[in-house]
Amino acid sequence: MDRAATRSFPRRPVQWNRPMTKREPEISRIDLHTKYQKRFQNEGTNPSLLSTFLSIPEFSPRLDYELPVFQNILDETILQRIYEGNFETPSNLAAWLHDRDLSNRPRGYNGSLSLLDFDRQLSLKRLGEKGLPDANTRKICINNPCQWTLGVLAVRAPEHQAPVIRDFIFKHLTARTSVSLDTVIDGGFTLEFHLAYPVWTRDPSPRRDQRVTRDGLPLRKSTDLSFLPGAQKSDRITHGFDYLHEAQTSICVTGRDTSQWTAIRLTDSYFEDDSDPNKEYLLPFYVADPYPDQDMTSCELDAISIANLTADNVSVTDPREYFLLVVKIHVERITEHWTNVLFKLKDMIEEYLSSPHIPLVRRESSLGTMRGESYAIEASEVWLGQTSDLVIQWILLLTKTIKAWDKFFDRDISRIVCQSSKDRISHMNDSLYEIRRFLDEIMVIREEMEELKVKVERFEKKLGLHITVGGSRAIILQHLNVTILQFISPFALAGTIMQAGLVFGHPVLCFTVLASVGACIMWALKPVLTWLARKARIEEANQVVPQQIIQGLQLENGVQTTSYSAPTRPELIYHRFQGVSIDKSNQAI
Repeated sequence: MDRAATRSFPRRPVQWNRPMTKREPEISRIDLHTKYQKRFQNEGTNPSLLSTFLSIPEFSPRLDYELPVFQNILDETILQRIYEGNFETPSNLAAWLHDRDLSNRPRGYNGSLSLLDFDRQLSLKRLGEKGLPDANTRKICINNPCQWTLGVLAVRAPEHQAPVIRDFIFKHLTARTSVSLDTVIDGGFTLEFHLAYPVWTRDPSPRRDQRVTRDGLPLRKSTDLSFLPGAQKSDRITHGFDYLHEAQTSICVTGRDTSQWTAIRLTDSYFEDDSDPNKEYLLPFYVADPYPDQDMTSCELDAISIANLTADNVSVTDPREYFLLVVKIHVERITEHWTNVLFKLKDMIEEYLSSPHIPLVRRESSLGTMRGESYAIEASEVWLGQTSDLVIQWILLLTKTIKAWDKFFDRDISRIVCQSSKDRISHMNDSLYEIRRFLDEIMVIREEMEELKVKVERFEKKLGLHITVGGSRAIILQHLNVTILQFISPFALAGTIMQAGLVFGHPVLCFTVLASVGACIMWALKPVLTWLARKARIEEANQVVPQQIIQGLQLENGVQTTSYSAPTRPELIYHRFQGVSIDKSNQAI
């Protein structure tokens, strides 16, 4: 039995077609606990709003890894202000919200909402709100989620959805890579998609992430690629410099059955140019027109799908089909970003390697040429370190992406498509085929990244060999410097002594004598040091008895040894330095 083989453990099945469940009132976890605290205010402790939302047991390891992540973003003061409705910028666009009932009737506030309106609409009851259709299907899209928008999600999260939203936010903040279908004992389901990827931009001024943690660091990093050769300097001045931005897209579809579910998308967009209101990646594109043209046949578009799906009375109502559709759209976009990164990085690396940064033909070394070669080697070493780190980082991320999808296809696909009609299975299979096609492209991108890594490693070996050969040639320059020093130092020493007033006889004669004595001392240093080093080696060798000599000695206790004896150590060393060979066969005992 192969113990190394991976075992496929059964996973809990999902009852997609069970009868519609009767939900408890959609009261948020924080509202529920605050209500109990007011009722029993003299009993127990009063946990913070963040602790209430996270609901971490007292001695749980989550206190060490989960709580710090949320504390870096969700400050307790911010949560308290959200709970009280005291927003810093209430009119800023915060999220796209779309609610519909079982008959696909929308609520009137659907569209891109300000922070204040977003909080107000989430505070309404999803079922049984007077004057409004039920919100059986809820879709939320938040671009560039910050502490205020994430805080609204945390404060207004219903009790039964709080654990799902908590884990969803945690995975997004920590840039996890995973695709999965999870179920709970009561029959609820959660479809999640988390993918990290790079975005390459060229901007005159860098668009760095303005969302900072409690430590003052940006949530996502932006790498300045000025160390890569890229375009010419004039082109860079015109179009800007190249930057590589970290990005994360997270999608969650959760519910208890196919009739009532919630979809949430969190996407980083800090690197996007927000000056164009017609960009479908940003919230201004989905602001409802207060004066719509009755002759227009346009319809409301779905922000989670980046305007590829409609949000009207013919929109998809099955959560599984909807999840695979929007994931397919985002995988296509992420694959395009990966392809863009690969081609630009490949061009810049090949451009650098094709340039003679290290002379291919050796030239005579001198004090003038060595300085330039030293600068070239240092610059190549810096480029090599940064480029190698970059390539390895993205290879690892591509590998994680492929592994996550392989697990999803192996474990969860059969559970998703089960209990569906033929038409719905056909639609879901179409999405899965497209996703697999994009994954094949990602695998090709990883292979080409591996080829770039090999090229960089080959350059590293050439650079190491160049440094080794250059180091051996530098010994000649060092010997030349020592020789020059030996020639000049006696005269400098004689002049220094005479300046100190130690003069005897005629100055010229004194200088000549002092310089001659200094020259003799300088030129005698080398043979003296050589003799001392040789003497030290001989003395060290005398203190160590070789193993073969011990084996050649006959012991007095009658132990039989070899029939040959070796010469004594001093004699052996003497003949070694004299270049005389010793015939052991003539020294038999």
